[in-house]
Amino acid sequence: YIRFPDGDLSGADFGSDYNDVEKRIGALTTLLTMTHEKLRPLGVKLSADVFGWMLLVDDDQGIGQRFPDIAAVVDYISPMVYPSHFPTGSLAIDGMPNDHPYETIDISIGLGMQKIPEMELKMRPWLQDFTLPNELEYGATEIRAEIQAAEDNGCSGWMMWNVDASYVDDAYKAESP
Repeated sequence: YIRFPDGDLSGADFGSDYNDVEKRIGALTTLLTMTHEKLRPLGVKLSADVFGWMLLVDDDQGIGQRFPDIAAVVDYISPMVYPSHFPTGSLAIDGMPNDHPYETIDISIGLGMQKIPEMELKMRPWLQDFTLPNELEYGATEIRAEIQAAEDNGCSGWMMWNVDASYVDDAYKAESP
């Protein structure tokens, strides 16, 4: 997970280059490129996590994450496309994105795929296996919907996140033919 910080930065000094979007992006992509060059001879694959929001925007949002630039220098890019983290109105969905797991993943991953032509197999998103307070409870149905959307969009795989490492077992059982 690589990014510049945001929020109240009044006590931080990143130098004058921090205000230049291309230099912020360059700092991250240079670090990833150097890391990749050192790891490649060892047979190690390099992945970078980015905010899922970065699939929807074209700028770096002040944190140096511009999705296509990072995808170009790693083996895999893993946007954290947790439906609970997309605000209402951010996607062409009727209601809260968290209430529409398939559609949220389908739209966001689809937009991301358009930004990385010929690099689509680098996409391996983080999906949500957790429930935020006062939101739709995520169970096997919602989790399977996220997985299906990632697979329908041709992702090279997917990963699940739950801060407590407490996963919904039924979501991962193989379906009978």
